[in-house]
This record gives sequence, C-alpha cells and structure tokens, in this order.
Amino acid sequence: MQDVLIEEGYRLVTAFSCQEALLQLETLQPDLIICDLLLSDGSSAEVRRYARTPARLQQVPMLLMSAIRPAEAANDIWYTDYLAKPFDLVDLIARVERLTDAA
Repeated sequence: MQDVLIEEGYRLVTAFSCQEALLQLETLQPDLIICDLLLSDGSSAEVRRYARTPARLQQVPMLLMSAIRPAEAANDIWYTDYLAKPFDLVDLIARVERLTDAA
C-alpha cells in the first residue's frame, strides 16, 4: 500500500502503533490520516479522538480500513470514509485522491 501511494506521488509518514501515530500527530499536519481499525497497542478510535480534540487536526479526513463491517468498525466514532479489507489498490487510490482533493 505504501509503495503504491508513493508511486502515485503522495508523501507518506507511517506509524506502526497507536502510540507512534499519536506522537507523530503532535508535530505533523497531514492532509489525510489512513488508519487500520485495530493497532498493536490500541485502536483507530484513540487516534481519531486525539485528532479531533480542540486545536489539533479537526478538519483532517480519516480513512478507516478494516475487515470488520463498517457499522461494527465505526462504532460511535465518525470516520470520513471506510475501506473494507481486502481492498483493491485502485479503490484505495481513488479514495485517497477524493479525500485529499476535498482537504
């Protein structure tokens, strides 16, 4: 996924855990957050709550990825878009284009 997005011209910053993502969001202003539902040390809900706290990243769209159905995955947390696993890379690119164009 990372290689495909880089080939498409996107600049990426990756995090391999919830804690790492939260630390990176302290200093970054991303155009889009792509996050798996379940992370090694937490969940996307923690990332989303942090990104939505006042004076942080309130307007940044978030693409949630999961093998869990959208209604179950999103729970009561609102995400900009949802991508079910397994997914087609063409679909991923289309969603990233749409979400970053809207930003």
